[in-house]
Amino acid sequence: MKNSKIAEDIMCLSDHSFKGHENVADRFWEVRISEEPNGLYPLDSGMVEFAEKALESAFHHSGGSG
Repeated sequence: MKNSKIAEDIMCLSDHSFKGHENVADRFWEVRISEEPNGLYPLDSGMVEFAEKALESAFHHSGGSG
C-alpha cells in the first residue's frame, strides 16, 4: 500500500532527525502543522490530513495504541 510506505518513510525520517526523542518530534510536528508564521514552508491542510491518516493507519496496523 502506498499509504503504508509513505507512513514508513515519515517515521524513518522522524527517527533519523530526532534520534528517538519522540517528545521533540511531537512538538516539532505541532509547530509544523500550525497555521501561525514559524519560519517553515507552509503545508497544505490536505497534505497534513493525508499524512496524519497514513500515520494513524500504520500505527494501528502495527498493533500500537493511543
